[in-house]
Order: sequence, then C-alpha cells, then structure tokens
Amino acid sequence: MLKLKQFFLHPLTITIIYPLILLLFFWWTKEDALFVVVTCYVLGFACITIHELGHVFGGYVVGSKLHFMSAGPILLLPGKQGKFRVALNSDPSMMFGMESSYIPSNNLSNEVLQKKMIPLYLGGPLANLFAIGLSFLVRFMPIENDWLWDITSYFIILNIAIFLATAIPFGGYTDGAKIWELIRGRNMSFYRMYNQYLNPNFKLTAQAVNDDFEQQLNETPQLSKCYNLGLMLIHYHAQNLNYERALQIIDQLSSKLTKEDGPIMENLIYFYCGLLRWASKSDIDEDTLTRIKNINYTYGRSFCYLAEAIIQYAEGKQIDTQWRHLQHSKKWLYQLMDHRQEEILIYAIDSIQKSADEYECAIKI
Repeated sequence: MLKLKQFFLHPLTITIIYPLILLLFFWWTKEDALFVVVTCYVLGFACITIHELGHVFGGYVVGSKLHFMSAGPILLLPGKQGKFRVALNSDPSMMFGMESSYIPSNNLSNEVLQKKMIPLYLGGPLANLFAIGLSFLVRFMPIENDWLWDITSYFIILNIAIFLATAIPFGGYTDGAKIWELIRGRNMSFYRMYNQYLNPNFKLTAQAVNDDFEQQLNETPQLSKCYNLGLMLIHYHAQNLNYERALQIIDQLSSKLTKEDGPIMENLIYFYCGLLRWASKSDIDEDTLTRIKNINYTYGRSFCYLAEAIIQYAEGKQIDTQWRHLQHSKKWLYQLMDHRQEEILIYAIDSIQKSADEYECAIKI
C-alpha cells in the first residue's frame, strides 16, 4: 500500500504521467478545454521553477549558500566546490516550489543581515516579472502563430498570479511579507535564528543553550516563531543523549500549539515525542500514538517508515518488523534536506538499536 501511495503521489507522476494522461484524453475527445488544462498544468510548474530559481540567483548575488531548491520533480542541491547538482525530487511536500539558503556568517549586524536577506526573498517575484516582460517581447515579434500566442498568454497570466501571490505582503509567509518585515527591522531575532538553524557549521554550546536559547524559547509565545529554535535545542540534547531534557523541550513546543499552526506541525511534534520516548525506553501514551498515526507519505518516506516502527513498538508487535522499518527510514534520511532533523533521527535510531543489541546480549548471557 505504501509503495502504491508513493507512486501516485510522486512528483514525477504528478508532473509528467498525469499530464500525459490528460493529453491522451484530449487526442481522444478533441476537447479544447482539456488542452488548456494540460498547457496550464505544464506551464504552472515552469513558472514555479522560474520563481524558485530567482530566489537562488538572489541568494547567489549576496553571497548566501544554497541549502536546496525544489520545483516539481527537480531538486537542486549544492555540490562539491560550490557547483550545483540536479537530482530527482521524490517528496510531494516540496513539489510546488521551495528554496532555502543561508548566510555563512553568524556574526552579522542586523543592518547587514537585512541587506543580504532582502535580495534573497526579492529574487523570486522579480524572476516572475522578468518572465512576464520576456513573454510580452515574444508577442511583439512578427510571428503569425496562434499556438504561440495562446501559450504566451497563459504563461503571462500564470506568472502574474504567482507574482501577486508571493509579492503582496499579507500574512507572514509570503516573500512580500518577509521583505516588509526585514525593511522595518522586525523579528530580526527570528531571521538570525533561522539562518543559524540552516547553517550546518553553527554548533550550539552548553553556555549558549543555558544563557540564551532556552530563555528565547520560554519568551516566544508563537510556535511558528520558535519551532526551529526548539528543533535546535532538541538536536543539542539528543546529541548528548539527554532525551529527558529533549522531551521537556517538546512539551514546551506542544504547549504553544494553536489552531493556526496546522496539523502538520502538530503531528511532527508528537512524532518526535514518540520517537524520543522510544529512544529513552519510556512508554508512549495513547494521545501521542494517535497523532503519530496521522504521519503519512506526504511527510516523506523516512518519517513514514519511522512512524510505522513507533506504532509497532507501542503496540508490542514483532521486533523484526520494527527493525526493517528503521532500516528503511535510514535509507531515505537524505531526502529530509535538513541536517538537524536528520541527525536527531540518527541519534534516536542508533540509541534504539544499541539498547536492543544490549538486551539481546543480556538474554544470551
């Protein structure tokens, strides 16, 4: 069943196979509406890719480092010696466009951080504006082709839609909202912390945890503003095998949950709660187990396999099946694109396997 879901939800299936099926229906029915749907379907992903590449270019101009970029089945990753490599995206949650970059230095003033991050967020909407301008130039060319005219019309409309959806500063998640915040110098502690979260070279120290980061977590009421901060602290304590303190951090995060945070963030918090309880040989309560059952393929293969293993552990099912799911989870960890979450899972899985090996040795003795 899991493999069937993986096939139907795979970005390659959604962006290539589904449009081909629609195109076959068009050839069969000769219905113009189907052709319009297929055209907009394909052009939509092209416009998303242009938007995300704009963010990558904006980050490159200010000297940021690419964390990853995804659009449809395309995954752009930093390679050796600063070169990019293109890989296949198999995570449906990143299919509709994501880009993540960070400033290598962690000692920048607020003013310098603003100047470097504004072009990074501005790059996406500007790329769509550039595509719109280029499309109008094509339309002005003396080419008598109705198909080309229609394609450029759809392309312009889709780019305008993406530009308006990302550039207008509404809510707190659009590029425009983040640019407006940075211009006004608001929430700079959040942007600085998120930059540190993405930077693989930034390591927490015991003094920083005790004097600064845990205090910041206590003083931040919104989960959306401290989720990554909480993961940094969980990562630090899991690295030091202090699962008791890591679980206390999870309790703090869960106490900040509101309806605005949505079910994905809520399920992930309870997922980590169940995983670390297993790693610390603690019981998993029914409420946590219920939330973990909501983890499905849309969270990525690694989370999905681990959730199955946690459920089987809590229900006392066969250890061999649990181990098989743990190994499958490890196999797909690289898809997380998040070195801190990846390491949290590795620490927990290694602790679970080490405890099991010690238990087996004790039985044999």
